[in-house]
Amino acid sequence: MLHKVEPAEKGVPHFKDIYVSNVKVKYAKKAMNASGYEKSILQNLNFNNVNVNAATAGDIGYAENWNMKNVTIKAIDKSKVVVKKSSGVNF
Repeated sequence: MLHKVEPAEKGVPHFKDIYVSNVKVKYAKKAMNASGYEKSILQNLNFNNVNVNAATAGDIGYAENWNMKNVTIKAIDKSKVVVKKSSGVNF
């Protein structure tokens, strides 16, 4: 059941300071699929030693300050990760 929250900002989730390390993925449909909201940006995600093989690269939206160290994404369709409405997110 959903309840109205006052002020509305208290009801918006915020994802930040997330760490993903030592991950190897084979046969994924999509390597990345992450989207925040205009009022809830995905902040400070950190990827270290991540290797993904997927059908397609995927997309990221409303993200800020992502750190990539030793990250490889190989898409069968040769696509690259599409980054929209974000800053500090580079592949």
